[in-house]
Amino acid sequence: MIRRQPAVEYLNHFDPPIADDQRMGRFVAAVPCVALDTDHLLYSYPSDDGGSSSAFPVAQHMIAIRRATAADAQDWLRLREALWPEDGAPSHAAEIEQFFAGKLQMPLEVLLAAEASGAVLGFAELSIRSYAEDCVTDRVAYLEGWYVVPESRRKGVGRLLIAAAEDWALAQGCSEFASDALIDNHDSAVAHKALGFVETVQIRCFRKSLAQPPRGRD
Repeated sequence: MIRRQPAVEYLNHFDPPIADDQRMGRFVAAVPCVALDTDHLLYSYPSDDGGSSSAFPVAQHMIAIRRATAADAQDWLRLREALWPEDGAPSHAAEIEQFFAGKLQMPLEVLLAAEASGAVLGFAELSIRSYAEDCVTDRVAYLEGWYVVPESRRKGVGRLLIAAAEDWALAQGCSEFASDALIDNHDSAVAHKALGFVETVQIRCFRKSLAQPPRGRD
C-alpha cells in the first residue's frame, strides 16, 4: 500500500474531545439501531446538531459506526478520492479490492460513519505498527486515514470515528494510538489535540534512488 502524507487531513473543522464517561459504547443499548447491518455495527448514536446544551444533544439524525464491507466499496472509494486525490481512482480501487480479498497488511480495519438512511459520511483506516514516533510499545494502533465529508463536520462524526477506533485498538491489545500529519497542516494538528492526541516530534523524511552498477563490473 502506498504510504500517504498526510495520513489525516481533517481540515477547517474539528470536533471537541469526548470525555471518558461519554464513550459511545456505554450508550449503545439506549439508542435503537434502524435499518443497519447489525452484523457489522459497532455503535449507533445520535449525531450532535448543536441544538442543546447537554453533552449529547437530542439530534435529528442517527449516526452508526460500523466496519466496512465489500458492499461499501464505492462509498469508501469516493471518500478516499476526496482525501487523497493525488493517488487517483484506479489506485484506490485496486487497494480496496485487495483489502476485501485479505491481501493488504495496511489498513487492518476500516470504520465507516453512516446515517440510518445508509449515507456514508466518513471513514477511519486503522493499522498496527511495530514503531511510531515517541511510542514506547512495539504494538501501536495507527490512524492511517481519517475523513469526514465537509457538510457533516462539527457534528460529532469525526469524534465518534476516533472513539470507535480507540475501542478497536484496545480490543487488539494496544495501549498506544498514534497518527501523523504534514508539518504545515495546522488544522489537522488542532483536530488531533482536540481529540486527546499529544504532539511528539516534527520530522522531515528523505529518500534517494540508487543506480544499479553496469553489468560485468566487479
